[in-house]
Amino acid sequence: HQSLVLLEKCNSRNQFKQILAQIMRFNLIGDTFPMSRLILFSAITYPENIDLAKLLFLHFTPNPNVFIYNTIISAVSSSKKECFALYTSMITHSVSPDRQTYLYLMKASSFLSEVKQIHCHIIVCGGCLSLGNYPWNA
Repeated sequence: HQSLVLLEKCNSRNQFKQILAQIMRFNLIGDTFPMSRLILFSAITYPENIDLAKLLFLHFTPNPNVFIYNTIISAVSSSKKECFALYTSMITHSVSPDRQTYLYLMKASSFLSEVKQIHCHIIVCGGCLSLGNYPWNA
C-alpha cells in the first residue's frame, strides 16, 4: 500500500501521524503487516515514540506475530518487567518465540537465575528452535 511506502521515507512524528491517519482511513489498522511496519517505525526507528508503539500494539493489533512481539520486546529491553510481561502474553496467545525473542529476554535479564529460567524455556520449547551456532552471549 502507498502508505507503507511513505512510511519508509518518513522522517518526523507529524509525517508519521499523517501516514497513520491514511492507514486508518483505508481500514488497514488491524492488518498484521501494516501494523508491524508502524510498530517497527515508532518503537525502533524513533524510540521516543515508544508510547505510541505500545498503544498501537495493545489496542490495534489483534493478532500480533513473532516479529511484532520481538519489536516491542526489543524496544522495552531496558525494562525487565515489561519484557517478561510481553513474553508471557506471547506464550498465552500461542505465538511461538524465536531466537531473537530469547536474545532480547537475555539482554533484559540481570541475574543468572533469570537466564537459567530462559534457558529452561528454550529446552521446553524443544524442536521449535534451531539454535545452531548462534551468538548467545548478547
